[in-house]
Amino acid sequence: MKTDETKLIPREIMMVFNTIYTNGKSQDGGKFYQGLQATSSFDGYTLMISNIETTVYLYFHNKLKLDSPNARSKEDFYTKYRLILAEQ
Repeated sequence: MKTDETKLIPREIMMVFNTIYTNGKSQDGGKFYQGLQATSSFDGYTLMISNIETTVYLYFHNKLKLDSPNARSKEDFYTKYRLILAEQ
C-alpha cells in the first residue's frame, strides 16, 4: 500500500460513497455530490470515488488503489473527501 493510500480507511470510503449516493444527483452512471462522483462496478464489488483527475478504488477484501496524476489533484480530492466525511 502506498503512503497516500494509508490516509484512506475502507470504512470511511464506504461512508463517503454512501453519502454521495444518497445525496448526489445522477450523472454518467453514478452519483455526483460536492465535487466527487461515486460509481461501482457492475457486480458491486468495486467502489470508485473520483474528482476530475483522481480516483480511489475500493476492491473486494478492502484493497485500495489511488490513481492521481499529480499532488495538486490528489489534494483537491482529499479536501472534498474530508468535507463529505465531516457530514457524518
